Amino acid sequence: MAKPLTSLIAIALLAASAGVSFGVSAEEVTAQARDARFVLTETATGVMRLDQSDGTISFCEERQGKLVCTPSADAVLAYEAEIAVLEAENRQLREDLADISTKLRELATIADAKGIKPVLKEKETTTSSNGWFGPDEEEKLDQALDFTEKAMRRFFNMVEGLRQDFDNPAPQEPSSE
Repeated sequence: MAKPLTSLIAIALLAASAGVSFGVSAEEVTAQARDARFVLTETATGVMRLDQSDGTISFCEERQGKLVCTPSADAVLAYEAEIAVLEAENRQLREDLADISTKLRELATIADAKGIKPVLKEKETTTSSNGWFGPDEEEKLDQALDFTEKAMRRFFNMVEGLRQDFDNPAPQEPSSE
């Protein structure tokens, strides 16, 4: 086994033992290890990693200063089996969708031949058709918009009057001096 990997494991063990000396009991360290997702076990060529969440095993070894894990053959087979199951499920769903689409087209053709029109139920809500406001809010909004429209018309009329006064000044009466 490579020297740095041994050092890594030694550091991990030292840290675990240091945890006991800082007031963490051995039972707590064991409980934390039990609750951990991965369990590492030293082997002759590196480290075996067990993923406790799904049971897959990976073999890890140091390469260029990094710990690299490769899944075991069993894990690869399990992934391939899962992919095959998902592909079969996907294929079945696509076939079901195609069958439903065909039946729906047939029903639409029959309905058209008999002159039956689809009836769509509207959602039962207290809001208006756009779904933003209820009737009371719609009325208040209309009142506010009407007021704004009147105010804007008055303003523009006033501006237009001022422009006309500026463009066509009234003749001034001669002063009697």
